[in-house]
Amino acid sequence: MLTDSPVLTTPLRAVILPLLVLGLTLPACAAPLRLFVAPNGDDSATGRQAKPGKNGPFATLERARDEVRKLKAEGGLPTGGVTVELRAGTYELTAPFELTAEDSGAADSPITYEGQKGKEVRLVGGKVLKDWEAVTDESVLERLEPTARGKVYQTDLRALGITDYGSPAGGGIELFFDAQPMTLARWPNEGFVKIVDVLNIEPVDVRGTKGDKGGKFVYDGDRPLRWKTEKDLWLHGYWFWDWSDQRMKVESIDTDQKVIALVPPQHGYGYRKGQWYYALNALCEIDAPGEWYLDRDTGVLYFYPPSPLGQGDAMVSVAPNLIVTREASNVTFRGLLMEGSRDHAGVMFGARGNRVEACTIRNVGGHAVAIQGADSGVVGCDIYQTAKGGISLEGGDRNTLTPGGLYADNNHIHHFARWYRMYNGGIHLNGVGNRATHNLIDNAPHTAILWRQRPSPGVQRDSQRLPRVQRRGRDLLGPQLDDARHRDPLQLPAPHQRLPGPRLCRRVPGRHVLRDRDQWQRVLPRHERGVHRRRARREHREQHVRRVQPLGARGCARDGLGEVPHR
Repeated sequence: MLTDSPVLTTPLRAVILPLLVLGLTLPACAAPLRLFVAPNGDDSATGRQAKPGKNGPFATLERARDEVRKLKAEGGLPTGGVTVELRAGTYELTAPFELTAEDSGAADSPITYEGQKGKEVRLVGGKVLKDWEAVTDESVLERLEPTARGKVYQTDLRALGITDYGSPAGGGIELFFDAQPMTLARWPNEGFVKIVDVLNIEPVDVRGTKGDKGGKFVYDGDRPLRWKTEKDLWLHGYWFWDWSDQRMKVESIDTDQKVIALVPPQHGYGYRKGQWYYALNALCEIDAPGEWYLDRDTGVLYFYPPSPLGQGDAMVSVAPNLIVTREASNVTFRGLLMEGSRDHAGVMFGARGNRVEACTIRNVGGHAVAIQGADSGVVGCDIYQTAKGGISLEGGDRNTLTPGGLYADNNHIHHFARWYRMYNGGIHLNGVGNRATHNLIDNAPHTAILWRQRPSPGVQRDSQRLPRVQRRGRDLLGPQLDDARHRDPLQLPAPHQRLPGPRLCRRVPGRHVLRDRDQWQRVLPRHERGVHRRRARREHREQHVRRVQPLGARGCARDGLGEVPHR
């Protein structure tokens, strides 16, 4: 018998015997019930097996969701919950996969939607384009640069049933090729040109900085002569301040006076001499690989592919979101690759106990994930090439100081805010009692973290106005960042020093910046950006690590993005 074993000494018996008794009295953890979904599945099957057949996988997420509802109605969720396994392949969604309160799990019976382990499982909100033909219309070829003729292809989106294109201002259709966002045809192909002068139609003076709200300005050069035949030309500019950009539609071009007039309403701050802009959404400017243009009247999309079309998939975004939950709780999404939505990939309203884990989220028109609720979060995800920010968390009651318990932990967020450049951080924290921990955030045009809709840690590439570290206001409900042991381990430049790369911030303020009762560790080696915070004090930010490739180390791509290869 065990008690007679000479190997066990009296102290060991005192430890092991109680553990053995405890193991005999505790029930074993039940494995979750598994349902299966596959691209070649059948919604009339039972979904209980991975192999096709009568008991094989379902074809759609909706069918699996309805099966879970049926289980709950017939006898409740099984102990251990339910796991819906998506088999390898691509799932094209024309509308979001939606969950409501009736699709909730429980703390001891969660519901998980996960990708097949070791395989690529893609949730795609776009449509793959396969029917391409070279442009032969002489009227179109004449508008293209001679070097681009014979290299531009076209396809008819209306023939695919795609008729809603949105606006070139943002939030509309986008084109992706070989998992990379393509460039809406623009000039110049890189960088910006400057406003030569304003006409002082409606002068404005902001503390000595003068401009004009009249919506007209003088340009230089003859390039706009090519734009006279463009029917939907836009300009993207930082019109008055370097931290406030907007896309504006062109109303008219006076090539004699070299004056461009913009469609009202005008930019809120007005326009200023020396500010910078570029033109976009012009068919005549398709002159570089990767550029595209959509004729919204005919539905014809024109594309100059960066490599042969047969070597990669071309896809346009269609669905607004990929996943939407409303008042659903204890639901997890794990191991999925999500891309191709026109807005946020995942949206959770009234969430509680929900998680997004180990997912790759890219090429979306908004944030990767936006959560409003409590005790939910995003963990271990790779997020990049989003049009807005990375993760948006909103929860907690600032009046009662009830914490939200939302979290973003151990995520890599990079190359984000590619369309909405300013004030779209890698992580947004709104409310009270929410946290961002152990995240790697890099390669952004403006800020890394926003607290209460104001910017904080920054990795700016475009804006030069925000300082490296700045503290504004004294909000007792936000984070306190005060730990001298971790105060600024960087070699900071002088306040007047301009660092390499486009539009960098110049100022370095004094002390009083980093305060933390929760011992937040700033680890920012060789990083020429810092913290820009406004109103925040009591959300945990522990050991927040951002190792950033310094600007200029490998050369900036367009708009300062593209230094680090995408994974």
